[in-house]
Amino acid sequence: ITVFLHASAALHREAVVLLRAFMPLLFVAALRGLFQRILGAKHRWAYLNIAGTVSTLAYVLLALLFVGQGHGLIGLFWANAGQEAVLLLASVVGCRRFLRLRECRFLPWSEIRDIVRYASRVQVAAVASSFNFEIDSLLVGLIFPVRYVAFYNIGANFSNQLVSLPMNAVSPIAVTLSRTYGRGGLTATLVEFVDIQRAWVRSLAGYTLIGAACAYFAIVSWLGPQERLAGVVAAILLVGQTFTLLSQVMAEFGKSIKRPGLESRYLGVGMVINVVFTVPLAFTIGMLGVPVGTALGQFASNLYFLRIARRDIDSKLRSFFADMPTVAVIVGVVLTACLELPAYKVAPRGLVGLIVCAIPAVIGLGFYTVLIEGFRSTFLRVAGWVGRSGGGTSPPENPAQVS
Repeated sequence: ITVFLHASAALHREAVVLLRAFMPLLFVAALRGLFQRILGAKHRWAYLNIAGTVSTLAYVLLALLFVGQGHGLIGLFWANAGQEAVLLLASVVGCRRFLRLRECRFLPWSEIRDIVRYASRVQVAAVASSFNFEIDSLLVGLIFPVRYVAFYNIGANFSNQLVSLPMNAVSPIAVTLSRTYGRGGLTATLVEFVDIQRAWVRSLAGYTLIGAACAYFAIVSWLGPQERLAGVVAAILLVGQTFTLLSQVMAEFGKSIKRPGLESRYLGVGMVINVVFTVPLAFTIGMLGVPVGTALGQFASNLYFLRIARRDIDSKLRSFFADMPTVAVIVGVVLTACLELPAYKVAPRGLVGLIVCAIPAVIGLGFYTVLIEGFRSTFLRVAGWVGRSGGGTSPPENPAQVS
């Protein structure tokens, strides 16, 4: 693997050690995931978030310690191991109320077969998603000089971090839809899916696109003019990730009604479309053809996802495109882009520059929220949050708004 990826001679030993050492660490992560699923089923989201935050702080401190002592990439591995240890311990402790050792027994073969059939389709989706995430960096490394991999990865990591914030809501949505299906069947789940998807799309349609308008200026102000290419990559990828982000509720809906094959097919087709678009564009317009091809592939694969979902579930299944507040999105993106230009000119380099260039995006998101919710509704919600944080105990009028 290290030869195939053209690892330099100086990094060869560390690369081999890391590839071997991460295997048992991934096994521990898979084991920890079982306990976290139990906590998710019990709606212990606050506990999971706190554990994740503490583990991240542990990783940062250990990385600074080991790398500062000259351990290089191996030091980052030990920081990862420390993070995983904190997560595993927190997950086991959090599950102690819900587990009884005397009740642990082997499953009957009928349940194992059902689990394997379901999990095999989910695993296909996971492999396809991982492939789509990794293939672009591999293509950049194979087609272009190796330094372009750094530019691409900086932009890709920036965009992925932005998208990962709202993705924290996907697990609670999945649990909610699954419970509704178990209690009320397909009809009740379909009604709830429409409501959740509408709220999800209206909330997030402007988020990634406003982030795309901010990404270039933020990265250049943060890392310097030499990273302009990374800023362009981040902006393009955020546009493409908009479609995948907005279709997440539909993906969880399919899995909750025992149709995981829908997501597997759409991600598998998306994997092929990604390569079909990316390779010709990379040879035609250069390295930027890789993120452009990926964005086009995400758009096309999500159209295919909607088509097969309507064919296999309900021909009247609502598209997330129908819930997009187009005018509000355009206003938020244009306003952010216009404010970014003066902010970029006055922003210093480094972390402060990143924060300064994030301010126009916050303003753009604020205007976007006012446009889709109305000024009065937005003001009342903010006032309600402030009141509750100040000690208020009045329950919300509509429990669905809390979701």
